[in-house]
Amino acid sequence: MMVDHFGDDEAEELLGERRIEAGLDGERPQPGDLGRLALEIGRREADPGLVLTDRLGDLEPFREQVHECRVDVVDAGPVPVELIVAHGEQKRLRRATLPEPRRRSGVRYGPPTMDDTALPVLPVLFFDGGLPDLYRDLIEGRAIAVGPDDSDIARADAAIAGGQRRWDASVLTSCPQLRVVSRTGVGYDNVSLADAAAAGVVVCYAPQAPTVSTAEHTIALMLAVTKHLPVLQARAAAGLPGATTATSLELDGATLGLIGLGRIAGRVALAAQALGMTVIAHDPFLEESPVPGVGLITLDAMLPLADVVSLHAPALPSTERMINADTLARMKPGSYLVNCARGVLVDQDALLDALDRGHLAGAGLDVTVPEPLPVGHPLLGRDDVIVTPHVASGTGAGRRRLYEHAIDNALAVLRGEPASVVPSSTREASI
Repeated sequence: MMVDHFGDDEAEELLGERRIEAGLDGERPQPGDLGRLALEIGRREADPGLVLTDRLGDLEPFREQVHECRVDVVDAGPVPVELIVAHGEQKRLRRATLPEPRRRSGVRYGPPTMDDTALPVLPVLFFDGGLPDLYRDLIEGRAIAVGPDDSDIARADAAIAGGQRRWDASVLTSCPQLRVVSRTGVGYDNVSLADAAAAGVVVCYAPQAPTVSTAEHTIALMLAVTKHLPVLQARAAAGLPGATTATSLELDGATLGLIGLGRIAGRVALAAQALGMTVIAHDPFLEESPVPGVGLITLDAMLPLADVVSLHAPALPSTERMINADTLARMKPGSYLVNCARGVLVDQDALLDALDRGHLAGAGLDVTVPEPLPVGHPLLGRDDVIVTPHVASGTGAGRRRLYEHAIDNALAVLRGEPASVVPSSTREASI
């Protein structure tokens, strides 16, 4: 039986492990009231919720959930409750008086009753890529996980959205209960903001979650491609010595050009400065640089100065293929391109041409079009290109933060509390 938190850590843990059950002690509802409730509740599902009410009239806000068989027990409290171990020794835990539920106008679920982590009725979260077992503890006692099977999507209150599925009107119309789409990432180009607004669905994202891991991956790609690690590894594997003429780039004293100066790019800038690099940036949405020592200049001025150009812009109509034959031609001869943002920012045919002509010395790409690239794609298997399969945010800690922030955002919206909602304009869009 799933119940609200009682403010007792031990009781909460035991409830989450289904090692205890809840029983009433003291004042009880009248038999007639229970009979009427039984008629309302009817069938039960495997994951019931517990609604607290001190009179039958309070059941009204939950009538929809009752008819959908999502409410299993309605308690005519507040009454003293004692928790009894259901398995093993009959150990008694302390009694806790359940508080009256609080509700806010226009909010589907009232705020939590005891410790700001639970909802009076456990909401259903649809994970479009499934919820990995490694992160299942993030929803225990807080929500019911369903998905990725679409047969469960119609009863979802919130969707935890990865980056592959397109969330637009064709999907949103099949989710009558959906109130929020919460991205497990900083980008939200796979969610139609217009369609979500028309459906009354809030869209959230996790701008802080991937910052550290993506910045580290950007630096890793920059080091790997400028030091020609694939070539050196291949020579070592073949039993060959290093080349007599060294061509790798020494980063100390080199210039890094950042396109976009948001959270991730700011951290990349600090790491690059620690390596002795001069860092310059172009960001049309900033009037002054948020990073000490990083100057803001125009794109035309930056491209011929940078030994390495790193992309940190969002996928927008205005940024699609912003790295094309024209901008590549304006880049410094022998420079490098790194992209851990979005694949659509780069015209890959133009990039291949610049590499083949020797105008660019190399490229490090975590994002491509499509993802992953098919076997035999001309960008794969080159000595001057390193491609990783969109894993920049994929450290153990980083991936957990993505799910944690996405889940927290979804539950906050359902409670009517502040969440990381996507910006209403692109002014905050740089990553």
